[in-house]
Amino acid sequence: MGELSILSDDSMKLLDRYIIKQFLLTAFFGIIAFTVIFVVIDLMEKLDDFLDKRAAATIIVQYYLDQTHDAGGDPPLQPLHDGENVEQQ
Repeated sequence: MGELSILSDDSMKLLDRYIIKQFLLTAFFGIIAFTVIFVVIDLMEKLDDFLDKRAAATIIVQYYLDQTHDAGGDPPLQPLHDGENVEQQ
């Protein structure tokens, strides 16, 4: 019997590109949605503080840019030469 192939290599490459594109778009919009939800909730919690301090809009925007940029948390621990771990300075 000959080799039975439903999809050729070209159509598989096309299908792979389509699936990857759809995955990346979904992941991108998920990250954007999560970031927007984070900012809105945090803004509602800190709105009184911003108003009490009469913070300018540019200061508030810079605060949230810093917060979303620092979403990764603390830097990883760096090993010392003797095997102990310390936080990166």
